[in-house]
Amino acid sequence: MSRLLATILSGALLGAAILLPSPPSLDPPDSHTGPVEDEGYRIGALSYCPWSLSDGARLSSYIAVANVPADLRLSFVEGGRLEVPLSVRLDPGGSGAVASVENQRLLGVSSALIEFDGSEGATAVVTTGDNILSGYLCPARIQSSWHLPGGSTLDGEELVLRLLNPFTADARVDVWVLSELGSETDDRLEGLTIPARNTRIVVIDEVLPRRESLAVIVRSSTGAVIPVMALDRGTDRAVWAGAGSSQGWEFPVASVDGLETALVLTNEGSLEVNYLVEFFNEEGIPSAPLAGVIEGPGQARVPLTDWAGADTGLRVTGDGLFSAAVVGWSATALAVTPGLPTNATTWLVPGLDTIGANTRLGFLNTGVGEVRVDYMPLGSSGEGGTPGSLTLPAASTATVTLSDPGTEAVIVSGDGPFTVGWWAESAGKVVFGGAVPGG
Repeated sequence: MSRLLATILSGALLGAAILLPSPPSLDPPDSHTGPVEDEGYRIGALSYCPWSLSDGARLSSYIAVANVPADLRLSFVEGGRLEVPLSVRLDPGGSGAVASVENQRLLGVSSALIEFDGSEGATAVVTTGDNILSGYLCPARIQSSWHLPGGSTLDGEELVLRLLNPFTADARVDVWVLSELGSETDDRLEGLTIPARNTRIVVIDEVLPRRESLAVIVRSSTGAVIPVMALDRGTDRAVWAGAGSSQGWEFPVASVDGLETALVLTNEGSLEVNYLVEFFNEEGIPSAPLAGVIEGPGQARVPLTDWAGADTGLRVTGDGLFSAAVVGWSATALAVTPGLPTNATTWLVPGLDTIGANTRLGFLNTGVGEVRVDYMPLGSSGEGGTPGSLTLPAASTATVTLSDPGTEAVIVSGDGPFTVGWWAESAGKVVFGGAVPGG
């Protein structure tokens, strides 16, 4: 950790000399343009959901949202086949359509494939119950290399990687681990075969125990898989899907009262990546940025608690490809969220209803001009919630509390590019939720 802090401090002194794509200066109002555009991060006709839980005491729900009414087919992937799909109509509600489907299988953890007919959409899996409050976005696009930063395997922690292969051909992957000890390999992580229409489980804490900061990279050599990570600390469980690489990431929600938070950055390349972290608040007052280096290959863990107050957002940019996630924890809570590799003018935000009270949207504008934002809460009952609007000044954040009962998703649009996320708190547990550009 001392080495990282030294790197950050020395990098901050030399921040003006660091080479970054469209380099941000130390004067945010004159330089914020948002991260590079990532065309692969969009809604799609399919959503791949490698993790949902139903065991009587805990229950997952699939929350799907689309811009227009559509039919949805949910097929569980198990035993080399797709089970007979469950068909659901996404009913219109306000300016979009949403459906909520509970996982009633009572078989523990399951994997599923969501198909949208008549539209593209986004799906989230939200889980509540004994010692768990979690939510994650189901990927709609396939990556050849997936990053899952934010894990750990200290005593009392269980870290499980699930590799979903919903396709008709077998897949073969290598699992690469980065920790505070550097790049780590193990024969049990190399050349893993995932049969067609199956999910393979890798218990990381049994392979590499007692690691404080652990990131996983999944590379496919044959076929394709969709990975998800689950970290269980007994009092709560965080679940998050893999993400690709980008030269920029945004986090509309980077801190929550009562949580310790850290930014974890991963680099699978052979060359080091210089990075710059910029913070944004509701006042639009710029904070001093942090600069540092991600070794190649390697990871960097940046503590945020002393830098990011409540309702803080951040942007991290680099001079090479990397991935990023924010992890938050307390004595009772655990939450992890990947960053957003693009900003957009329309966002689909699924996964809100089963959370309960104290659910908030977070907005981030890293641009040089103000953005007017409109948001519409949606419910599968067909009744739209109370719409709202706000103005995001340049280089600022904003938060909105969602109070309409039955809100399962939100569609957000603006007259300029921005990013949006959400978080919720219940019984001392916290979940970070994500959003997907709407087209």
